[in-house]
Amino acid sequence: MVSALNLSVIGATGQIGMLRAMGASASSIQRIFILQSGILGLMGTLAGTFAGVLIALTIGQYEVPSVQNLTSMAVCPLSRLLYGLRILYSLLSLCFC
Repeated sequence: MVSALNLSVIGATGQIGMLRAMGASASSIQRIFILQSGILGLMGTLAGTFAGVLIALTIGQYEVPSVQNLTSMAVCPLSRLLYGLRILYSLLSLCFC
């Protein structure tokens, strides 16, 4: 992301000079690049989230949740929680597929 922004600044050197010649302040030009970096970061976050969900759903199609030892779940609350989440995930994947 930093290299993309550096290339953006280097590529826009002429435009920055033109904006300065038209009377734009340094802070307004800085705001343009901060806005651009925010939009770039938001797009990267959304793309990464989408890819992560897509990968998780793809992996989930090939994994069948099973309980090997139900008695151990009575002892360990974390096991119960994880098994409950697997059931919830299975139900949600059935609804959205």
